[in-house]
Parts: sequence; structure tokens; C-alpha cells
Amino acid sequence: MGIKTIYVCEKCGKETERSTKGEQYFHVSILIQGVGTGYSNETRTMALWCRDCCDEYQLIISPQGTAKEPAPPELTIEDRLVAVFEAMGFERRQ
Repeated sequence: MGIKTIYVCEKCGKETERSTKGEQYFHVSILIQGVGTGYSNETRTMALWCRDCCDEYQLIISPQGTAKEPAPPELTIEDRLVAVFEAMGFERRQ
């Protein structure tokens, strides 16, 4: 009898067994801290994302191109943050 661990990407829903080589999952989190209010308040939202979803939003490394295929344009910090907030269920107000 053994224990089988299955990781599920909370963004795309991809499932992977722990023993699968080459698959990586990352905790993507948003931390909001109140400052100067006299007390400490903290809000944290965390999700488990697969490497493909992290690469889609360029959260780990910037995209690299090859001789045959140029790299996609690098996202700005604002684009990355907006994408993460929206993927975690926050709505963007204009």
C-alpha cells in the first residue's frame, strides 16, 4: 500500500502525479499588507500553478527566442500583475 499524490494546476486544471519527471508546480501568491494603520493586517491569496501557466505570464523567466522562432514580447510588470489578479478571481475596475 502506498500514497499517491496528484498535483492539480488551479489555473488550467492539468493533473500530474508527483512521480512524473520534468513537471514543476509553483505557489503563486498575492500578499497585501496594511502599513501605518497601527495594527498589522494581511491578506494572502495563493494558488498552485503548473510551469506552463507560469511561463504564459512570464512569472519565472523572460521568454527566449531561437533562430527559427523569435521570442514573444516581454510583458510589463503591470501586465503580469493584472493577469495574476484576474486569474485568481479579482475583477479589474477602470
